[in-house]
Amino acid sequence: MSQFNEYLTLEAEASSLLNDMKSLLNNKLYSDVKFAIGNEKVLFHAHRCILALRCQIFADMFKEMPITDEPFLFPDLQSDAFMLVLEFIYTNKCNVLKSDVIFVLSTALEFGVMELVKVCEKYFEENVTLETACQAMQAAVTFGLDSFKRSLLPFFRQNTAEIFNTSSFNELSEETLAYILQDDELNMDEYDIIKAVENWTLVNSVALDKPASEVSRSVVCNVRLPLLSSDELAEIECLNVKNHFIPIEQISLAWKHIALKTPLNASFETTPRTGTRIR
Repeated sequence: MSQFNEYLTLEAEASSLLNDMKSLLNNKLYSDVKFAIGNEKVLFHAHRCILALRCQIFADMFKEMPITDEPFLFPDLQSDAFMLVLEFIYTNKCNVLKSDVIFVLSTALEFGVMELVKVCEKYFEENVTLETACQAMQAAVTFGLDSFKRSLLPFFRQNTAEIFNTSSFNELSEETLAYILQDDELNMDEYDIIKAVENWTLVNSVALDKPASEVSRSVVCNVRLPLLSSDELAEIECLNVKNHFIPIEQISLAWKHIALKTPLNASFETTPRTGTRIR
């Protein structure tokens, strides 16, 4: 066989392709689709074939929508985050401020750019700190990222007290805090957990202008009152007369457990956590 019939790979530097693709980013040249992003309706130019090839949601959207010169409107998105997601779609990379990763994650999820979602998740998992832990968990719960939620739990277990004392702890949603409190391996005593939940309730009651009992309803059911001593439970009961963040029935049941000395492995409410002190 002649050597001229053999295959060989002719390959140029990948950077040249990357630069060419980046030059098309938000470029009117050959653009055939526009987006108006945010309340300010910041205008972006893009190319249907690139978006459709890289993102199934865009492909489906373009199939259903006729070609028009009118921009697609997304008033709830941030223009900076949208630009970064577009950059990733065009070049498979983007330069993001650490403080903006959460917004890029939410925008990537909006359009199903799952490669970018995974990159953002990996960043949070590898760089989670006391200051970012609650923000990361909030994003995981809000967007239904189950594997991401589970990957963050070990950090919460190792640093429970420190995280519960951060300002971002009080910014957690009811659903997110409830998810965290369901964990048996939190390294914090129940009395301190209940005090943190009380503070979270009062902060959010004011912020949302709702009664404490309404704000805490789906959260406080996950605290474990029977793990307290009788003196601690009496103190919590007195505080509750003022704040009403725990249902009376839940307190009564805790008194019943204590009075009857129910074994501590009898139920969820009486199961000690990793950080539960011996009483």
